[in-house]
Amino acid sequence: MTKDAQSVFDEMIPDLVSGIKDLDESIPDVYPLCDEIAEASERYENGEALGEGGMKNIRDSLDKLTGRHVAMAKLKGSHDPEIMESFFKEARLTARLEHPNIVPLYDMGYDEKGEPFFVMKKLGGRNLSDLIAEFAKEKDYKSLMPRIIDIMMKVCDAMSYAHSRGVIHLDLKPDNIRIGDFGEVLICDWGLAKTLGDADYDLEDDLLPENFNTATLSGVVKGSPGYMAPEQVDKKKGDKDQRTDVYALGAILYEMLCFEVPNKGETIRESLLMTVNGEHKKPSQVLASVPVSLEAISLKALALKADDRYHTVQELRNDLFKWLGGFATSAEEIGFFGNLKLFVLRHKLASIFTLILLILALVFTQRLSVEKQLAVEALELYTQEQKQKELFGKEAAPRLVGLASGALKKNDFETAKEMILLAVEADPNFDHAWDTKARIDFIHADLAEAKKSLEKSDKEPQHQAVRDLETFLAQRDSKSPDVLTLDDFEVLAKRTRSRYDVVSAISANMDQFNLEEKIKLVGLLLYIKNGAKEFKLAYELKGEELHVDLSGNQGLRNIDALQYLPVTHLNLSRNRELKTHELYKNHLLEVDFSRTNFSDWKALFRISELRKITISKGMQANLPEVPKRIKLEIIK
Repeated sequence: MTKDAQSVFDEMIPDLVSGIKDLDESIPDVYPLCDEIAEASERYENGEALGEGGMKNIRDSLDKLTGRHVAMAKLKGSHDPEIMESFFKEARLTARLEHPNIVPLYDMGYDEKGEPFFVMKKLGGRNLSDLIAEFAKEKDYKSLMPRIIDIMMKVCDAMSYAHSRGVIHLDLKPDNIRIGDFGEVLICDWGLAKTLGDADYDLEDDLLPENFNTATLSGVVKGSPGYMAPEQVDKKKGDKDQRTDVYALGAILYEMLCFEVPNKGETIRESLLMTVNGEHKKPSQVLASVPVSLEAISLKALALKADDRYHTVQELRNDLFKWLGGFATSAEEIGFFGNLKLFVLRHKLASIFTLILLILALVFTQRLSVEKQLAVEALELYTQEQKQKELFGKEAAPRLVGLASGALKKNDFETAKEMILLAVEADPNFDHAWDTKARIDFIHADLAEAKKSLEKSDKEPQHQAVRDLETFLAQRDSKSPDVLTLDDFEVLAKRTRSRYDVVSAISANMDQFNLEEKIKLVGLLLYIKNGAKEFKLAYELKGEELHVDLSGNQGLRNIDALQYLPVTHLNLSRNRELKTHELYKNHLLEVDFSRTNFSDWKALFRISELRKITISKGMQANLPEVPKRIKLEIIK
């Protein structure tokens, strides 16, 4: 290179460097959320105190990764390994109880200072104690009953579920029940919970009694006076089991009925002695307007001997439901006349009408001979029985249709069919019942029966799904079989206004199709559940392994439909909008999440067959410890 050329080159270098810097500064940040999450050094930022438990403080915290406010529980300054073990056991147990009426747990571990913590949903609203105080001020006492029963049934649902998992709470009380602003009921504080090791319970390894039942020390009473069962106070009264929680539920119902805690003494010792001796007043002795049936339910749950209580929470819930419907409960001994009174209260108009007709019949039959009199009475009674049956049917049919619709929403198609058959039998002239039956027949792929059901309905259907079904059946080739085919589902998938019934029909009949047809049906479910968008779905069958490629699909959020395929290798890369999944239902061997926002690693690691996952380099910072059986591949 000549000297002149070298000189020119040296002069160009500063300008070139400056231009590169300007260009770099002008390039926009393509993935700001990924960068923000990758650069986050501390996940949680603590805020104000929310409350405290026996051994923990609870604070409002901001989860920087998800952007939501959560409740963080930390120990009260103790570094005792036994206390920390108990703390983590409470967190692990709570995390395994996944129920709408049990407070959910999101995370647990040690913070940057090495202090143990766990993170739960931040609860709004107020606790049940505050609500009971408001109930006590209500002038219209009867208006409280539906609200009280609703809360109790939700609490019973949660505890019935916990007992099915072999877990008992042992500290149920209004302070540990949270009532949300929109009717939510959540049970919290499982610090005293224990597990049962009876053969009736199917426990997972980390819920076995030897791992959890060290929380209550020998000779130490743990619980809340007034709500504790006798066997919690005195071990001679028997072992603690699900009936111990039944006792606490009875105490909570007692307090909601008369606004006073049972076994209320001047001192804790006096309260405990009253508990052991069963010396509580009847709720009606505290408040005279307490319903007799509800009092009986609470007193049966508060029985001194565990064998005299409800054996399960479900039995208690069933009695609450019976009371709500106007039927006699198992806690009462009311006899024939008591049941007759309840029947009259349930059917006031029909009972009055029957009584009037019986009086008229008696006056008329006095002029007849004994034989004619008996015949007329029999005829009158038969007529009234038929009328009462008709009245009952018209009253019951809408409720049965509601139960059928509720079962449909839960994908319980068999229960839906049973309920709707009872509805049309109860009131054959109820058009809405026949419309709903047509939908259920369609979901069961019985098109011939669906046509018959539609013919029984005289009025114009109000439900859009029924109108779409009529249109579909009218346009369908009459020579086609009376069952749903793959071609039918491809047509129906375009009817977005009745997509719920189409999704239900596909789910209910998936097992009737071969693998290639199932893959096409899964494609239709992805189309429907993701806003009617077309997606690329490639697959390849290698021996007994099914490889599915869903990479690079913009707008793909919901992939629950994959649960119907025996997928072993799954490529979900470059799907940044991915939200919901139920991948733990698949027997996956390998999965590619590179260039996605996937974060639900705990659910993924539950797949016992999983051997390999692929992620992007930027995702590594938020990846928890990967089980040794799983190979981790990181790409740029």
